[in-house]
Amino acid sequence: MVNTDNELNVVLNDLQRLRLALLAYNRGEGVAQLAMKRIRENVPFYTAMLTACEDIFNGGTPATPKTDSKGNNMCTHAGYGANYPGIIFEHYQKACQAMGGDYTSGVVV
Repeated sequence: MVNTDNELNVVLNDLQRLRLALLAYNRGEGVAQLAMKRIRENVPFYTAMLTACEDIFNGGTPATPKTDSKGNNMCTHAGYGANYPGIIFEHYQKACQAMGGDYTSGVVV
């Protein structure tokens, strides 16, 4: 199902909307709002998410990215920023498979 978000004035599918919600949860609403602004400007979806995170967390200086206590980049590491939704989907897929299904077809009963 494709939804039109009038505030964005762009068409986003349900998966993209969920990815933006997860980005907002992980990196904050400001990052998600900037990503949406860039999506409106026809920046590719993932690139919009990534650069929004970098601009807010790195202050526009990719040479000195913000990192967590382990040195992982807070915008590009697997558990952060634009990559965070993918980790959530992987965990969800594993849980679905453990129940005999997958998130595209549902649980086999």
